[in-house]
Amino acid sequence: MRTQWYYRGSLNFCNYSCSYCPFAKKQYSASCLARDQAEWERFVSFMEKRQQENNSNSFHGMDEQKEELGAVLVVPYGEALLHDYYWEGLARLSRLPFLEYVGAQSNFSFPVEEKLSLFETCHGEKRKLRLWGTFHPEMVDMDAFLTTCRQLDSCSVNYCVGAVGVPEQLDLLTSFREKLFPNRYLFINRMDGLNRPYSEEEIAAFTAIDPYFPLELMKHTSGEGGCANSCFVTGNGDVYGCTISRQRLGNLYAAPDEGKQTQGRRCSKRRCDCYLAYNNLHEKELLFFEPYPAFRIPDYRRALFFDVDGTLVFDGETTISEDRAGWLSFLSKHTKLLAATSLPYEIAMRKLGKAASLFSGGVFANGGRIVMNEKGLDVIQPMEETVVAKLEQLAKAHQIKCYVYRKEDTCYKLTLEEHRTQGKFLQWKKEQFSSLRDKLALPEGYKIILEGHCLQITAEHTGKLNGILYLLKQLGLSKEEVGFFGNGENDLEAVSYFPFSVAVESRSEEVRRAAAIVLDNLS
Repeated sequence: MRTQWYYRGSLNFCNYSCSYCPFAKKQYSASCLARDQAEWERFVSFMEKRQQENNSNSFHGMDEQKEELGAVLVVPYGEALLHDYYWEGLARLSRLPFLEYVGAQSNFSFPVEEKLSLFETCHGEKRKLRLWGTFHPEMVDMDAFLTTCRQLDSCSVNYCVGAVGVPEQLDLLTSFREKLFPNRYLFINRMDGLNRPYSEEEIAAFTAIDPYFPLELMKHTSGEGGCANSCFVTGNGDVYGCTISRQRLGNLYAAPDEGKQTQGRRCSKRRCDCYLAYNNLHEKELLFFEPYPAFRIPDYRRALFFDVDGTLVFDGETTISEDRAGWLSFLSKHTKLLAATSLPYEIAMRKLGKAASLFSGGVFANGGRIVMNEKGLDVIQPMEETVVAKLEQLAKAHQIKCYVYRKEDTCYKLTLEEHRTQGKFLQWKKEQFSSLRDKLALPEGYKIILEGHCLQITAEHTGKLNGILYLLKQLGLSKEEVGFFGNGENDLEAVSYFPFSVAVESRSEEVRRAAAIVLDNLS
């Protein structure tokens, strides 16, 4: 389990004086700053102690897999990153193995080179740093803000930026989106003080800037036991479910029994009315922000592989739906799309319909055929013609339908389909597979997969995962740069292999357990 830690100390003043911000009215206080620094030091030291305890447990033979990973996001009531002690603390936190990311919300008014130099002097791990920057048009010129963004880009710092969705600033924010690097996410927050609904035209315009803007307009219901992996800590150590909850769960620095999060707790709020609240619900719309959506930084991976039948095209459908095709169109602007299916190439492309042109190729026929359009690659794993002929004879003898798939004159896949009874297929059972194989005298040295009422037969060293690994070698990609979507037992090997794996509408408990993320559907 991964925990999203939020931290907010006593800091309550800022170097900006935005008209809508209550903290703009707070004056600088040396005593408040000293208190805030002491609170931050205490929190950082607590997390370091936590790491020491994890190390001690591992040393004494406890299961390392039970160690809870996490990430820390500073969410101040003011501007924290102007102060050196926050950068020093973030550097210390970044060195802790159990924390995968660290970062803070900011207005990006800090001197980039100076503060990043301090972070690195304190041996901070920059690869773990995640920053959330908010653009305030009434306080800073757009080009000046963009200069800071480009400095962060040149320093290889991962970040997102955003602004409030003020209708009068639509032209400015549209220009901002055009000038920002395309790979940087620009979020638009709902304007709470608008005192009227957004018009359809305004919603469309803001959605063109931020595809996730509609989430800001939704009513997110706090779920039972929701935010189970969210932990909001105040300067004195009090723990809450999230930044808007008022139900105190204990104190981080108190006795162990009180400091632990309660199980099956109820949120004090009926609605999650801001991103820092509703991101903890891990809704499917934030799939590409996982595993730590708190940072608001999407990661689409450099390539995504999709099973077709059951994942993109559901049972009973002959082609992909409009909404899934539209979703794939959006993804294709951010990443390379590839298929990983037991279907032959031509059938898979037909089922993908209007979305077929979005795919760069992929693994077809369970690896019997591998296609990569941009490299002119179309490789098949041939089956011996003597074996194909024998299987055709066996199928005829047992009154089983036999489909042979070829590229030109070479067979790369053969499918045996069980006969129908009263219009329905008799499903071959998994537990009958061995006896069925013996009954049909199926050849050794071939990959034979049972899928419902079909036996899929390909050459020995095929399979979805082997085919994907072949393509990754051609593309120069690692498994960490890739995502996989599947639903059936034929996908289990790939689902288990890739860190970013998604089980979609899977009826297999084994597949659901192996997947990093489980979705009920892709609609």
